Amino acid sequence: MLDTKYRRQLRNDNLDNDFLALAGFHAKTVQNAEDPSQSPDDNDTDRALAHAIEEERSARAAIIRFEPSSRVEAQTKLLYLVFFLASTKASLDSSEMTAVMASISHLQN
Repeated sequence: MLDTKYRRQLRNDNLDNDFLALAGFHAKTVQNAEDPSQSPDDNDTDRALAHAIEEERSARAAIIRFEPSSRVEAQTKLLYLVFFLASTKASLDSSEMTAVMASISHLQN
């Protein structure tokens, strides 16, 4: 789970309703996970890495659950996920893929 500080930041940045802001936040968490020494939160690299990985997982889960309000926003979400997965060589498990499809199902014909 995102810790209290980051939940507050999510609310302050209105990330629940703005996919681009959420994607930007996720990109920052990915950067922190790749180089935890850049994180201002912690001087202990191992603890900083564990914290950064947990933040990235939580931010990725928020992206997966995000329900776009338009087809353009849905396409943006899907493209972001494609580029993220390709650049990190990650993948979605079946429950994550189901959640992605459910999050955009209200926009299908």
